Amino acid sequence: MQFSIRFFGIKKKLDELFGTPREYGEGPVKPLYDLPAGQTLFRARVLGELTEDAVNTEGAAVLGAPPVNRTQPGRMNVEFIPVFYASFSRETALAELRPSIGDSIAIGRFTTRLPLKVFDFTVFESRAADRKRFVDHSRYDFVSQMQTEISKPVRPHERQREYIPTQIVSEYLQSFFGCDAVIYRSSMQRDQSVDSRNIVILHRENFVGTDDLSVLSYVDWSLKDVIDVKYSIVDGASTIL
Repeated sequence: MQFSIRFFGIKKKLDELFGTPREYGEGPVKPLYDLPAGQTLFRARVLGELTEDAVNTEGAAVLGAPPVNRTQPGRMNVEFIPVFYASFSRETALAELRPSIGDSIAIGRFTTRLPLKVFDFTVFESRAADRKRFVDHSRYDFVSQMQTEISKPVRPHERQREYIPTQIVSEYLQSFFGCDAVIYRSSMQRDQSVDSRNIVILHRENFVGTDDLSVLSYVDWSLKDVIDVKYSIVDGASTIL
């Protein structure tokens, strides 16, 4: 129980929400599809106790998913069940860390070794001239609402409670839809000039390597120093009594 799937007894309710995998293959825009081999992904870590020498000699290990005994609960995983969180751009990978000024960030570059079956919650966000083809999808409302839920910012002290629904969804998609990964919009990257999508490759024995079971190849890494953090603000509603 500690090192395998934990959420059970709610499949019927999730079946009612998600429907069948067949429904997501309808229409010109499909949330369920194969991400091709050769896709570049980025994963970042703060250089604290981790040294540049360690990254140079063991980049695939130190920038990859943590071992089972050091796996913390996250947006799409529970404690002790490793997954591989990554982003489609360096900028988004860095933003996900919420770094401070003065931090040095190691950003690893990886590529997929084989096609991955993904559930993409972002597919209906494309800026297309004809959005009717999106809205007409039988699951448009559900997928759009789930994307909002998955991508909402969560403060550190709220994670244990707020991550439970998305942890359940990721297990459900892996167990009953046969998904290898889930794609969702970053809650920390709002710059529309960069790719703000995140991906989580769901639990498996190996993530990075050259053997048949590994789905990723490690390419290289780059070092980035945080010299400024910028905030954009808008006026909020106020009530005067």
